[in-house]
Amino acid sequence: DIKVDQIDTSAFTQDRYPRSNHAWIVDFMVVKVFPDYSRESYVHIAQKVLNQDGINELSEVLVRAQRESLVFIRTLNPDGSSYQPENVHDFNLARSASFMKVGPGSILEHAYLEHQDADEIEPQLNMGFNFMALDAPRAVSRWVVLLPKDLPIRIRKVCPEAIEEKVLPGPDGYTVYQWTNKQVEGIPVEPYMPGERDRETIPLVFIDSPERPFRATGWLAQRPRYFLPEEAARKARELAGQLPDPARRFAGIVEWVRTHIQPGREARTLDDVWALRSGNVNQMADLALAMCRAADLPVRSAFANREYVPGQHWVGKNDPRVWEPRTFASFGSGGRFLVLESESGTDVWMQFAGHPQYTPPEAFVDPQPGALALSVGDEGLRVKRVLAELLGLQPIAATSRITLDEEGGAIVRGTLRFHGALAAQLRQVLADPRRARPFQQGIVQRTWPRIVPGEIRLHDQADIRKPLRLVFDGTLANHAAPAGQTFFLRPFPHPATPLQMQGPAKRVHDMIVKPDMVDDLSEWNAAWTYEAPPGFGWVEIPDDLYLCTEFGFYLADFNVTGRTLTCNRSYLLPAQRIAPEKYAEFQAFLRGIAALEQQRIAYARLNYPGLIGAPQPILSLGYANHVGVEEPEKAE
Repeated sequence: DIKVDQIDTSAFTQDRYPRSNHAWIVDFMVVKVFPDYSRESYVHIAQKVLNQDGINELSEVLVRAQRESLVFIRTLNPDGSSYQPENVHDFNLARSASFMKVGPGSILEHAYLEHQDADEIEPQLNMGFNFMALDAPRAVSRWVVLLPKDLPIRIRKVCPEAIEEKVLPGPDGYTVYQWTNKQVEGIPVEPYMPGERDRETIPLVFIDSPERPFRATGWLAQRPRYFLPEEAARKARELAGQLPDPARRFAGIVEWVRTHIQPGREARTLDDVWALRSGNVNQMADLALAMCRAADLPVRSAFANREYVPGQHWVGKNDPRVWEPRTFASFGSGGRFLVLESESGTDVWMQFAGHPQYTPPEAFVDPQPGALALSVGDEGLRVKRVLAELLGLQPIAATSRITLDEEGGAIVRGTLRFHGALAAQLRQVLADPRRARPFQQGIVQRTWPRIVPGEIRLHDQADIRKPLRLVFDGTLANHAAPAGQTFFLRPFPHPATPLQMQGPAKRVHDMIVKPDMVDDLSEWNAAWTYEAPPGFGWVEIPDDLYLCTEFGFYLADFNVTGRTLTCNRSYLLPAQRIAPEKYAEFQAFLRGIAALEQQRIAYARLNYPGLIGAPQPILSLGYANHVGVEEPEKAE
């Protein structure tokens, strides 16, 4: 597509810099970006060998490059000899260095092709090029990028005075940029390593999408989609049809995957796993999860946190922090579980371990009762405790579905599940017919203060082996406040309990969060599902938020599918002592929580002329398209 001079980078380097002693001399890269954000690259690199260690290091680089489509390789030695194999994949620098007369001062030159597909769920562009690495300054670096003219992109530069930019002729519909570093003298002595007090400005060029998708947690950019073969889906439904209850169906599918899928590394997709009957641990878990969903089982992935150990946490008085922020963000460090969230019973946890021996979930929580896990599903992200109901760490679990109407009213259908000692106490109270009905209404009204209770039903009151379930419905008048043709409401019916600790900017004495206060200052696995009326859509939704500090964390995740909006919230304030000098930072953490909880969600009729732009469907991508309204304050 383009013509670039001085492709022979080895000869160019040898002629101009015969005494250069740094290992990475020339790199040259051409990238063609396609309208769907996929891209193809040609990478050409020349590296000088300093010593035998350098030969070994370059051999490792070459092995990685051969995983791509290697198209060219040769050596240029100080005595003038050169070597270029007929088959590039038969080249091994470390093994045949003596045969090719490779030694200090030799140059290894190789080139390969690379193709990167665009993300199907969240297509985006994010590229960068470093024109001078600190540990190995480069003599010449060139980056050529072919960008479609109608593709919205953003180009940013760091230290632009050290970068030369040219626009080259190219194919129709493309703009061709070439960036080259201006400083090409190189370093004639050993590689320059900056000292602790030295500061180096690295010339950089970034190309990315102007509005990249945003997720609450940066380490979990998106939820994966699973494409299950139809034969596997039929097998899942067959296994589920042979078993009576959801827990046994879940265990049966997982056990079938454990038995029939052998450990292996050859498969790339679930089709490969199913055809080869082989896959790694994560692929086995993906297959079991997809089969459970095909059998209509409410199964989610859960990434366990091994760093947070509440019962074994000790901090010295001279430590700068009671908790490290990374402790609350290390989801996945304890492995991956599959969890069945049943409406009528306790959650069922199962794990695929990295070894043939089966590891029960109880073995994971035995040294750390109260371990955390990030639950991931189509409804969004939620944090929960592993085996919380069985260990008595979560006495109550609540789910609510709110159906909104065209006037701002709502019908609430909810379920409360009580576990452990709390369930036993409630069974004693509810056994008295004189107190049962008022007590049930009081429980519902504490959950929704403005609700007018309707029918309230109790399930499994006599079966002490199961959790006590209270299923209710009711109405909320004027639940959403109208503003023109748009209705606004709070996403969560109750403010987060840590906001009760907001106070003045300064404090004289320590603030202590005692262990018995943690349950009151935490919320787990909470979700509220709102359904807009027919013909309406969600036009205002807060951004996802994940605050993770030394004082605790707060996670709020919003997901839209058609007219359904799911608002997820989880937070934790662990036991700690907050010194006066840390009190201002703690209040800043609470202000961040309060800022999100003050935001509102809004729905409106999709053909309402006050909406800016054409009506847009809001997809379930983990984030929502924000559509403004005519009023300036609402648009802001």
